[in-house]
Amino acid sequence: MKNYKKILLLIAVDVLAFVLISLVILTYVFNWFGVHAEEQTTVLARPTATATLEPTPTEYPSATPDPNTTENPADIATPQSSATPTPTPTPSGLCGGRYPDKFSYDGIISTDTRYASENVDIEVTYYEVDGVMYQIADIYIQNIDSFLTKSTRSNSEKAMTPTMAKSVNALLAINGDMSINSRDHGWIVRNGEELPRKYLAADICILYWDGVMETYDYKNDAIDYDAIYAKGPYQVWYFGPELMENDGSVKTKFNYIKDNFSGPNPRTVVGYYEPGHYAFIVVEGARDGSKSLGLSMVDLSQLCVDLGMTCAYNLDGGGSATMYFNGNVFGHNTRSTSDILYIIDTPAQ
Repeated sequence: MKNYKKILLLIAVDVLAFVLISLVILTYVFNWFGVHAEEQTTVLARPTATATLEPTPTEYPSATPDPNTTENPADIATPQSSATPTPTPTPSGLCGGRYPDKFSYDGIISTDTRYASENVDIEVTYYEVDGVMYQIADIYIQNIDSFLTKSTRSNSEKAMTPTMAKSVNALLAINGDMSINSRDHGWIVRNGEELPRKYLAADICILYWDGVMETYDYKNDAIDYDAIYAKGPYQVWYFGPELMENDGSVKTKFNYIKDNFSGPNPRTVVGYYEPGHYAFIVVEGARDGSKSLGLSMVDLSQLCVDLGMTCAYNLDGGGSATMYFNGNVFGHNTRSTSDILYIIDTPAQ
């Protein structure tokens, strides 16, 4: 009888051990209960000097007296003004003086469609074209530190895009790449901090400290990590696919996209023109009561090309496709996210 009880006890212990070990394995692999071990990040070195495009100085003719005049220039009185001249600001930063009609040097402009200061200029426009509804945020920033990301590390911390945007006082935000689903692969850098993995099974998008953005087709592009590190990656997003060919033309074949996702759907895009000039796009699709038809990947690529972008990158879509601007919410906003891309007003450096 005693031996029988010992056998039952041993069986119970073995079963309990098996269950506990199985839970640990499943928790690690699938992040059950949101208790995945905290990942240690590596702070990447910020380049000591970033490329800044300064305005080209305007040359004016010198005030040389006309030799044919009979008047003595010394006898001509120069009118004096008692008013203190308003100093003309010297644009600096990523955009330099390339956009004289952007930014606001006489105080902040803040409306439902625009925010402008000396450092940031954002304008959101709503479009409805051929049954497709989408919003485009045209973004100009002087300081790369105005372009940030926020990421969560567990499922329990996921939130709706507007909630995450408000928690960081964002002027503008869109949902990101749902990096919480990429724990064992991908290359992810957030605000200059790198997560400890670099196995690619999807396209990547890199924003450098100097404001340059580029995308990589992980199957067909040669990825030189040493060269990328040398240029200083500030953000690396891992989702995709990239939306334009390297020569800026429309892309028709995409990586990591199943057939049922290549057709018309809600979409989120981060786009790039040149250092300091970016765009966020949210396309509504036929779900959640929306009358919009959505866009296929090819049509999304065509839109980015038509807008004149240099490169563009697809982020998480569907119910996640959401834009937040100055307290207003656009898009679907029916699914929580682990990441947002957002803009704040930070002085140029």
